[in-house]
Amino acid sequence: MKVKKFVILIGIFIFIVGGVSLAQNFNSQKKFSRLIVPTTSLLKKVEYRLKGCKIIHELKDATALNCPSEVKIENAFEDEVYHILDLGSAVQIRADQVWELGYTGKNIPVAILDTGIDYNHPELTSSFLGCKSFVSYTQDCFDDNGHGTHVAGIITADGIKLEAKGVAPDAGVWMAKVCDASGACYVSDIAKAIEYIVDNKIAKIMNISLGGGGTKKSNCDTDYLAQKVNWAVDNGVTVVAAAGNTPGIVASPACASKAIAVGAVDKEDKRAVFSGSGLALDIVAPGVSIYSTLPQNSYGTFSGTSMATPHVSATVALLLEKNSSLNDSAIKKALYTSAKDLGRRGWDKFYGWGRVDAFSAINYLE
Repeated sequence: MKVKKFVILIGIFIFIVGGVSLAQNFNSQKKFSRLIVPTTSLLKKVEYRLKGCKIIHELKDATALNCPSEVKIENAFEDEVYHILDLGSAVQIRADQVWELGYTGKNIPVAILDTGIDYNHPELTSSFLGCKSFVSYTQDCFDDNGHGTHVAGIITADGIKLEAKGVAPDAGVWMAKVCDASGACYVSDIAKAIEYIVDNKIAKIMNISLGGGGTKKSNCDTDYLAQKVNWAVDNGVTVVAAAGNTPGIVASPACASKAIAVGAVDKEDKRAVFSGSGLALDIVAPGVSIYSTLPQNSYGTFSGTSMATPHVSATVALLLEKNSSLNDSAIKKALYTSAKDLGRRGWDKFYGWGRVDAFSAINYLE
């Protein structure tokens, strides 16, 4: 009798193990959900496996599971995703949720017009596509100010230092050095760089975190640089530009009618006191105390609409990775329609269409 019972137990064990294996193979193509169940029962664990669940952790007072989404587990609650607090602005615009979908800006180049770039920075070497100096005093596009490297990191830093990880960490960046060590940028240098980028088809995204002048009107299309930006857009390049750090106006060239003019909000989605505003504003993004890369393998925190702008440029890179055929009009529609509405309902002169939301923008394309 003992032998018979033993054989029966072995048979049950084989059935359970075999059933678990078959259930797991059957569910290998299904969508799964992470759950926590407040139990440590061995029998319950067998039951969960038979339902196609995988045990992730056996805790002292609970069991963490990865179950097919249609499976119902009694008393289970969601295994929520927490983030290190310093990841900051990428989480604020939900870029981290876009990464979980598999979109990181792969093979999408972004052209940046700025003070240059530290192309040796460990966070940026994998994304650096090249550069060209348009300033008169040097042919080297190395960053002798820090601003351009900071902007580049917001777009594409690898995340070696996790809190500095860029919004589109696998996007490529090509730098046009148009500003000198003091941060001064001649209009002609900027205009030449725009032409070069368009003529040589460097990228379909152009980040301009600089500006001057400005207007309270809906556009500044009579400005020379604004005209150059509108020309770039007409030739297939989406231009994302800083609204400037003077409240009440939107700086040029962001005030060009075909540019995406970007204002700044803080970590609580409140408008930054310095942020440019007015009829030409299109959207806002995090721009207060943004942590990113600096020259000489360093890091630091800057504030300004210059920091807000690359959040939007990088979001465009994520969109283009999902659908490379998007034109400028479709990109703007996705950004503006999906933005988190702030201030007065709909568009307003302080927040534009709202704060950019990378995750909602990606989902809008579906």
